[in-house]
Amino acid sequence: MKTCNKGLLEKDLGMKVSKYCREGVLIKQRHVMVQHFLLSQKDSSVPYVIYGVDPNMFANSDDLSTNSYKLFYPFMETPAMDEYVYKEASLWDYAVHKLVRCSRFSDTAIYRSARGWMNYWESMASGTISNENWNKPRPWKVNMPEENVRYFHETLDILTSRGAHVILLYPSIIKSYETSNPEAFAYMMNYFQALADNHPQIDFLNYAPLFSPRQELFEDPVHLNRKGEALVTQQLIRDLQSIMSKKQPRITSGFSAGNSRAASR
Repeated sequence: MKTCNKGLLEKDLGMKVSKYCREGVLIKQRHVMVQHFLLSQKDSSVPYVIYGVDPNMFANSDDLSTNSYKLFYPFMETPAMDEYVYKEASLWDYAVHKLVRCSRFSDTAIYRSARGWMNYWESMASGTISNENWNKPRPWKVNMPEENVRYFHETLDILTSRGAHVILLYPSIIKSYETSNPEAFAYMMNYFQALADNHPQIDFLNYAPLFSPRQELFEDPVHLNRKGEALVTQQLIRDLQSIMSKKQPRITSGFSAGNSRAASR
Protein backbone atom coordinates (compact mmCIF):
# COMPACT_ATOMS: atom_id res chain seq x y z
CA MET A 1 0.00 0.00 0.00
CA LYS A 2 1.00 3.60 -0.58
CA THR A 3 0.43 4.33 3.11
CA CYS A 4 3.08 1.85 4.26
CA ASN A 5 6.85 2.19 4.20
CA LYS A 6 8.22 -0.97 2.56
CA GLY A 7 11.73 -0.38 3.88
CA LEU A 8 10.60 -0.21 7.51
CA LEU A 9 8.39 -3.27 7.08
CA GLU A 10 11.29 -5.33 5.75
CA LYS A 11 13.71 -4.09 8.41
CA ASP A 12 11.48 -4.68 11.44
CA LEU A 13 9.76 -7.86 10.23
CA GLY A 14 12.92 -9.45 8.88
CA MET A 15 11.25 -10.59 5.67
CA LYS A 16 11.03 -9.59 2.04
CA VAL A 17 8.08 -7.36 1.09
CA SER A 18 6.78 -6.71 -2.42
CA LYS A 19 4.91 -3.42 -2.74
CA TYR A 20 2.51 -3.30 -5.67
CA CYS A 21 0.53 -0.06 -6.01
CA ARG A 22 -0.88 1.91 -8.93
CA GLU A 23 -2.74 5.24 -8.92
CA GLY A 24 -6.16 5.29 -10.47
CA VAL A 25 -7.18 1.65 -10.10
CA LEU A 26 -10.38 0.11 -8.81
CA ILE A 27 -11.42 -3.34 -7.60
CA LYS A 28 -11.30 -4.93 -11.07
CA GLN A 29 -7.74 -3.76 -11.71
CA ARG A 30 -6.61 -4.89 -8.27
CA HIS A 31 -8.02 -8.32 -9.05
CA VAL A 32 -5.84 -8.49 -12.18
CA MET A 33 -2.84 -7.13 -10.27
CA VAL A 34 -3.01 -9.95 -7.74
CA GLN A 35 -3.19 -12.56 -10.50
CA HIS A 36 -0.29 -10.91 -12.31
CA PHE A 37 1.87 -10.88 -9.19
CA LEU A 38 1.19 -14.48 -8.24
CA LEU A 39 1.75 -15.79 -11.75
CA SER A 40 5.02 -13.88 -12.08
CA GLN A 41 6.58 -15.61 -9.05
CA LYS A 42 8.74 -18.70 -9.41
CA ASP A 43 7.29 -19.84 -6.09
CA SER A 44 3.64 -18.80 -6.05
CA SER A 45 3.33 -19.31 -2.28
CA VAL A 46 2.85 -15.99 -0.48
CA PRO A 47 2.26 -16.24 3.28
CA TYR A 48 0.83 -12.75 3.93
CA VAL A 49 -1.02 -10.20 1.81
CA ILE A 50 -1.92 -6.71 2.97
CA TYR A 51 -4.94 -5.48 1.03
CA GLY A 52 -5.98 -1.87 1.55
CA VAL A 53 -9.68 -1.23 2.10
CA ASP A 54 -11.87 1.78 2.84
CA PRO A 55 -15.60 2.55 3.13
CA ASN A 56 -16.01 3.70 -0.46
CA MET A 57 -13.71 1.25 -2.22
CA PHE A 58 -16.42 -0.49 -4.24
CA ALA A 59 -17.78 2.63 -5.90
CA ASN A 60 -17.20 3.04 -9.62
CA SER A 61 -15.36 6.14 -10.78
CA ASP A 62 -15.22 6.66 -14.54
CA ASP A 63 -12.56 9.37 -14.38
CA LEU A 64 -10.22 6.91 -12.66
CA SER A 65 -10.98 3.69 -14.46
CA THR A 66 -11.42 4.73 -18.11
CA ASN A 67 -7.71 4.74 -18.92
CA SER A 68 -6.37 2.75 -15.99
CA TYR A 69 -5.31 -0.11 -18.27
CA LYS A 70 -2.49 2.17 -19.48
CA LEU A 71 -0.83 1.83 -16.09
CA PHE A 72 -0.13 -1.81 -16.88
CA TYR A 73 1.65 -1.48 -20.21
CA PRO A 74 5.01 -2.38 -18.61
CA PHE A 75 3.64 -5.80 -17.63
CA MET A 76 2.23 -6.87 -20.99
CA GLU A 77 4.63 -9.80 -21.21
CA THR A 78 2.66 -11.51 -18.43
CA PRO A 79 -0.34 -13.42 -19.87
CA ALA A 80 -2.88 -12.22 -17.28
CA MET A 81 -1.94 -8.56 -17.78
CA ASP A 82 -1.63 -8.91 -21.56
CA GLU A 83 -5.16 -10.29 -21.70
CA TYR A 84 -6.48 -7.47 -19.51
CA VAL A 85 -4.88 -4.73 -21.65
CA TYR A 86 -6.12 -6.41 -24.84
CA LYS A 87 -9.70 -6.36 -23.56
CA GLU A 88 -9.58 -2.75 -22.31
CA ALA A 89 -7.57 -0.96 -25.02
CA SER A 90 -8.39 -0.27 -28.63
CA LEU A 91 -6.83 -2.66 -31.12
CA TRP A 92 -4.49 0.09 -32.37
CA ASP A 93 -3.45 1.09 -28.86
CA TYR A 94 -2.79 -2.51 -27.90
CA ALA A 95 -0.81 -3.28 -31.07
CA VAL A 96 1.44 -0.21 -30.76
CA HIS A 97 2.39 -0.95 -27.16
CA LYS A 98 2.75 -4.65 -27.82
CA LEU A 99 5.21 -4.10 -30.65
CA VAL A 100 7.06 -0.99 -29.42
CA ARG A 101 8.21 -1.89 -25.91
CA CYS A 102 9.71 1.49 -25.03
CA SER A 103 6.27 3.07 -25.52
CA ARG A 104 5.01 1.19 -22.45
CA PHE A 105 7.01 3.28 -19.99
CA SER A 106 5.81 6.74 -18.94
CA ASP A 107 7.94 9.31 -17.13
CA THR A 108 6.04 8.51 -13.93
CA ALA A 109 6.74 4.78 -14.24
CA ILE A 110 10.44 5.43 -14.85
CA TYR A 111 10.65 7.83 -11.90
CA ARG A 112 9.02 5.36 -9.52
CA SER A 113 11.15 2.52 -10.77
CA ALA A 114 14.21 4.65 -10.07
CA ARG A 115 13.01 5.24 -6.51
CA GLY A 116 12.71 1.49 -6.09
CA TRP A 117 16.20 0.89 -7.45
CA MET A 118 17.53 3.41 -4.93
CA ASN A 119 15.55 1.71 -2.17
CA TYR A 120 13.81 4.99 -1.31
CA TRP A 121 10.39 4.18 0.09
CA GLU A 122 9.60 7.18 2.29
CA SER A 123 6.56 9.25 1.34
CA MET A 124 7.21 12.48 -0.56
CA ALA A 125 4.10 14.09 0.96
CA SER A 126 5.20 16.56 3.63
CA GLY A 127 2.22 18.94 3.60
CA THR A 128 -0.77 19.05 5.95
CA ILE A 129 -4.42 19.38 4.99
CA SER A 130 -5.92 22.85 5.39
CA ASN A 131 -8.49 23.63 8.09
CA GLU A 132 -11.09 24.36 5.42
CA ASN A 133 -10.59 21.02 3.72
CA TRP A 134 -10.43 19.20 7.05
CA ASN A 135 -13.79 20.54 8.23
CA LYS A 136 -15.63 20.27 4.91
CA PRO A 137 -18.74 18.01 5.05
CA ARG A 138 -18.34 14.87 2.93
CA PRO A 139 -21.72 13.26 2.23
CA TRP A 140 -21.52 9.73 0.86
CA LYS A 141 -23.52 6.52 0.97
CA VAL A 142 -22.82 2.82 0.74
CA ASN A 143 -22.17 1.94 -2.89
CA MET A 144 -21.40 -1.72 -3.58
CA PRO A 145 -22.03 -2.69 -7.23
CA GLU A 146 -22.44 -6.44 -7.53
CA GLU A 147 -19.63 -6.80 -10.08
CA ASN A 148 -17.09 -5.06 -7.85
CA VAL A 149 -18.09 -7.10 -4.81
CA ARG A 150 -17.66 -10.24 -6.90
CA TYR A 151 -14.17 -9.20 -8.02
CA PHE A 152 -13.23 -8.51 -4.40
CA HIS A 153 -14.43 -11.88 -3.16
CA GLU A 154 -12.78 -13.67 -6.08
CA THR A 155 -9.52 -11.94 -5.17
CA LEU A 156 -9.81 -13.12 -1.58
CA ASP A 157 -10.60 -16.63 -2.81
CA ILE A 158 -7.53 -16.69 -5.07
CA LEU A 159 -5.25 -15.60 -2.23
CA THR A 160 -6.64 -17.80 0.52
CA SER A 161 -6.80 -20.85 -1.77
CA ARG A 162 -3.04 -20.46 -2.25
CA GLY A 163 -2.51 -20.44 1.50
CA ALA A 164 -2.07 -16.70 1.96
CA HIS A 165 -3.16 -14.99 5.16
CA VAL A 166 -4.92 -11.79 4.07
CA ILE A 167 -4.81 -8.64 6.20
CA LEU A 168 -7.53 -6.16 5.23
CA LEU A 169 -6.08 -2.82 6.30
CA TYR A 170 -8.04 0.39 6.70
CA PRO A 171 -5.26 2.92 7.38
CA SER A 172 -7.76 5.80 7.80
CA ILE A 173 -9.12 8.76 5.92
CA ILE A 174 -10.11 11.98 7.67
CA LYS A 175 -12.72 11.96 10.42
CA SER A 176 -15.35 13.91 8.46
CA TYR A 177 -15.99 10.86 6.26
CA GLU A 178 -17.05 8.92 9.33
CA THR A 179 -19.16 11.68 10.85
CA SER A 180 -20.89 12.66 7.58
CA ASN A 181 -22.65 9.29 7.49
CA PRO A 182 -21.87 7.29 10.64
CA GLU A 183 -24.39 4.55 9.80
CA ALA A 184 -22.80 3.91 6.42
CA PHE A 185 -19.31 3.99 7.92
CA ALA A 186 -20.32 1.49 10.62
CA TYR A 187 -21.93 -0.75 7.99
CA MET A 188 -18.72 -0.93 5.94
CA MET A 189 -16.49 -1.52 8.96
CA ASN A 190 -18.83 -4.32 10.07
CA TYR A 191 -18.72 -5.77 6.55
CA PHE A 192 -14.92 -6.03 6.60
CA GLN A 193 -14.94 -7.35 10.17
CA ALA A 194 -17.46 -10.03 9.22
CA LEU A 195 -15.15 -11.25 6.45
CA ALA A 196 -12.41 -11.67 9.03
CA ASP A 197 -14.68 -13.27 11.63
CA ASN A 198 -15.85 -15.88 9.14
CA HIS A 199 -12.52 -16.88 7.62
CA PRO A 200 -9.47 -18.16 9.53
CA GLN A 201 -7.10 -16.72 6.91
CA ILE A 202 -8.41 -13.14 7.04
CA ASP A 203 -7.79 -10.37 9.57
CA PHE A 204 -9.18 -6.83 9.57
CA LEU A 205 -7.16 -3.94 10.97
CA ASN A 206 -9.21 -0.77 11.48
CA TYR A 207 -6.96 2.21 12.23
CA ALA A 208 -9.73 4.82 12.17
CA PRO A 209 -9.83 5.26 15.98
CA LEU A 210 -6.07 5.80 16.06
CA PHE A 211 -5.48 8.16 13.16
CA SER A 212 -8.62 9.61 11.51
CA PRO A 213 -9.08 12.42 14.14
CA ARG A 214 -5.48 13.65 13.73
CA GLN A 215 -5.37 16.46 11.18
CA GLU A 216 -1.58 16.76 11.28
CA LEU A 217 -1.21 13.28 9.74
CA PHE A 218 -3.03 14.00 6.46
CA GLU A 219 -1.88 15.55 3.20
CA ASP A 220 -5.44 15.61 1.84
CA PRO A 221 -8.75 13.97 2.81
CA VAL A 222 -7.70 10.47 1.74
CA HIS A 223 -3.89 10.44 1.86
CA LEU A 224 -1.57 10.43 4.82
CA ASN A 225 1.53 12.60 4.78
CA ARG A 226 5.03 11.45 5.67
CA LYS A 227 4.40 11.61 9.40
CA GLY A 228 1.10 9.73 9.06
CA GLU A 229 2.68 7.06 6.89
CA ALA A 230 5.42 6.49 9.47
CA LEU A 231 2.91 6.07 12.31
CA VAL A 232 0.67 3.74 10.30
CA THR A 233 3.68 1.64 9.33
CA GLN A 234 4.83 1.37 12.95
CA GLN A 235 1.36 0.30 14.08
CA LEU A 236 1.11 -2.17 11.21
CA ILE A 237 4.45 -3.73 12.15
CA ARG A 238 3.24 -4.30 15.70
CA ASP A 239 0.00 -5.86 14.49
CA LEU A 240 1.74 -8.03 11.91
CA GLN A 241 4.18 -9.29 14.53
CA SER A 242 1.21 -10.29 16.67
CA ILE A 243 -0.52 -12.05 13.75
CA MET A 244 2.68 -13.80 12.66
CA SER A 245 3.43 -15.00 16.17
CA LYS A 246 0.30 -17.13 15.96
CA LYS A 247 1.35 -18.67 12.63
CA GLN A 248 4.45 -20.37 11.27
CA PRO A 249 4.73 -19.46 7.58
CA ARG A 250 6.56 -21.92 5.36
CA ILE A 251 8.66 -19.31 3.55
CA THR A 252 10.08 -15.91 4.47
CA SER A 253 8.55 -13.57 1.95
CA GLY A 254 5.55 -11.28 1.91
CA PHE A 255 3.36 -9.25 -0.38
CA SER A 256 1.75 -5.87 0.22
CA ALA A 257 -1.05 -5.23 -2.25
CA GLY A 258 -3.18 -2.13 -2.64
CA ASN A 259 -3.84 0.92 -4.69
CA SER A 260 -3.20 4.56 -4.05
CA ARG A 261 -5.92 7.04 -4.90
CA ALA A 262 -8.77 4.98 -6.26
CA ALA A 263 -9.61 3.15 -3.04
CA SER A 264 -10.94 6.20 -1.28
CA ARG A 265 -12.84 7.78 -4.09
